[in-house]
Amino acid sequence: MSDATDVPENDHTAVSVLIMYIIAGMIVACTALAMLTHDGVNGMPHRWLGVIGAIAFTVAAIGMAQHVKRSH
Repeated sequence: MSDATDVPENDHTAVSVLIMYIIAGMIVACTALAMLTHDGVNGMPHRWLGVIGAIAFTVAAIGMAQHVKRSH
């Protein structure tokens, strides 16, 4: 009989790491798109604060992915 404990732990870990990298990539892509199409930093919501926020969220997503990879 199969239950939830039979599922290898690495399956959900690999998916969560992949999702964190996708989120980081999308933040970078959307920030670049906004800045390229709307007059640089002025295209970001709240200008430099928006750029700093995007960088912080990107670093956080990559950090979470690395944390999950190291903890399992």
